[in-house]
Amino acid sequence: MRIALVSHCAPPEGFGGIERYTHTVVEALAASGHQVLWVAAAESGRGPALRKFEQSGVSHVRVSHGGASGLLTAVYNKDTTQACVAELRSFQPEVVHLQHLLGFSPGLIPRAAELGARVFLSVHDHFLLCPRLHLLDQDGTPCRGPGLAVCARCLGRGRDPLRRTLAPLFLRWYRHTLGRAFRSLEALLLPAEHLAAPLAAAFPGVGLRRLNHFAPSGVSPRTRPPGKRPRLLYAGGTQVHKGFDVLRQALGLLRKRDFELLTPGLDLGLPGCRALPLLDFEAMDELWKTIDGLLVPSLWPEIGPLVVLEALARGVPYLGSDLGGIAELHGRHQGGYLVHPGDAEALADGISHLVETLAAGTLPECRGTLPTLGDHLRRLEGIYRAGGPTKR
Repeated sequence: MRIALVSHCAPPEGFGGIERYTHTVVEALAASGHQVLWVAAAESGRGPALRKFEQSGVSHVRVSHGGASGLLTAVYNKDTTQACVAELRSFQPEVVHLQHLLGFSPGLIPRAAELGARVFLSVHDHFLLCPRLHLLDQDGTPCRGPGLAVCARCLGRGRDPLRRTLAPLFLRWYRHTLGRAFRSLEALLLPAEHLAAPLAAAFPGVGLRRLNHFAPSGVSPRTRPPGKRPRLLYAGGTQVHKGFDVLRQALGLLRKRDFELLTPGLDLGLPGCRALPLLDFEAMDELWKTIDGLLVPSLWPEIGPLVVLEALARGVPYLGSDLGGIAELHGRHQGGYLVHPGDAEALADGISHLVETLAAGTLPECRGTLPTLGDHLRRLEGIYRAGGPTKR
């Protein structure tokens, strides 16, 4: 098949979960014999400039959005969308698999369908329900919605009366535009079960298909040297939704820090914490070989956290928030511990317990069979082919 994947970011500008997922899938699809194009928005340069190259059997296009910022530009970027459509028209894909609409616009969906492609959209965050992406209020508290009234109060909060007036109008336009674009969509692809009900309620009639994320291939459970000081990993950065502030508070509550905490791309400035530069995928793979425990103190409902699947595959116990995709993975596979999100004292107690179990060697075991990349590709190819021949 001729398959185009579209994302809002790509390495080297981003090494997050969406970038990791897309990078892995495009190379695996190409290795399976498909013709693959990866179009990604880029922050550098003045849009809509293009950069094209070939790598690992994949055709790459980077479309610059000129460093544009702001909520409206993030969800409606005409120039970047037109540049992407031009590349799709040249490639003539049978399938267009969108990873995110940030930096483009919902109109990309019907424009791609007009080319005769079947169009799918993976859900990696709560962008379709929450313009802030993470179902968190401005101060980081959990959203009481989503819903028009709740979201309007959140977006319109502040002293600017114009902003308060425009917020509900923007939200109606936002939801209407997405709903109209989804008429041309084959299905939303969901890595987590908790997404199904709110998306079905927000967009009646849209197709929903489960597509679980996968554990990394070719890794073995780590054997921890006896007597070694435990080495923990936090890879969430300084974003509020990743629980950065709660983690800092929890570390401050600990009476002793008989462990080392590694933080790629982040300097906590606390004893026992070692800052590392922002690492690419290969460097992170090497770092994982030295890690004994993982901290995932997220405040938002993670979707299908690849970092937890990575820990499970490597036999590394995790301490994560009891909500969203983390809780779903824990329910299926165990392999770690859960704490109440946003509770610094509970997180501090959890870190102490994790370190104690590492020292004692009484680690929680991963149960069941983890989903593999091969499983994911077979499921994905089946979804791509579903519905008969393309509309070409």
